[in-house]
Amino acid sequence: MSKSISFGRYMSTYDFVESNKLGTEATELFGIDWEAESDVEQIQELIEYVGGKGIYVRHIEGLKSDEDIEVGYEENWTEIERLKAELEKYKNGYDELMCYWDSIGDEEKPLLHERLQKLGL
Repeated sequence: MSKSISFGRYMSTYDFVESNKLGTEATELFGIDWEAESDVEQIQELIEYVGGKGIYVRHIEGLKSDEDIEVGYEENWTEIERLKAELEKYKNGYDELMCYWDSIGDEEKPLLHERLQKLGL
């Protein structure tokens, strides 16, 4: 159910919903008598609900304008997602290595340490 999201600044969740014609989706997600509460979180949740990917929502402090919620495209989103996946892979490998380290005898640890150093780990 991917919908087009207009990037820009908004005053509230209500403003975002009205500008992007997401009234039906907001009601489905938040309920019939929903109210705007924490705008940034609600807008992000709504974007994810309608299939938006790589879109950020943030509150801009200190603006003189009431439109202090910014919605935009995260230019490096695909790279961030790739790095998250790679980091998870390394984390899992590290966890497995530490379990193995704990399971071997003290006499084997120097040899394993040496092999890991040769691999650059």
